[in-house]
Amino acid sequence: MIARNIIWIWLPEALIGFLIAGVPGALVLGIMTFMFSLIPMGPPLVWIPATAWLAWNGDYGMAIFLGVWGMFVISGVDNVLKPYLISRGGNLPLVIVLLGVFGGLLAFGFIGLFIGPTLLAVAYSLVTDWARGEHQAKT
Repeated sequence: MIARNIIWIWLPEALIGFLIAGVPGALVLGIMTFMFSLIPMGPPLVWIPATAWLAWNGDYGMAIFLGVWGMFVISGVDNVLKPYLISRGGNLPLVIVLLGVFGGLLAFGFIGLFIGPTLLAVAYSLVTDWARGEHQAKT
């Protein structure tokens, strides 16, 4: 379910931005952005060069548009919506997943994308089980 949601969100959002900006090869760039969205900080590797290309060719208005679109729509959704969809797949609050993703990336690099949420999920489960056990023992 998460993979299906990712496809329906990331591919069109990148493709629409590239089409509006008039970048040649928008479909290829949209697919590349989708593929790069599977790794942390991947989409800027596609939309920043496209923005630079537009500016280099003198199309400053569309370069500004694509830069803003890339920063807030493509990368913003990538950094907020992906952890939300991951948290929907399990019984974790969104805040725990966000902290796990960003904290894991800061602490462990790329592998932290997987280690951070896993460690916080285990800790969260242990604390909630412990709290339920304490509450049941007192009643």
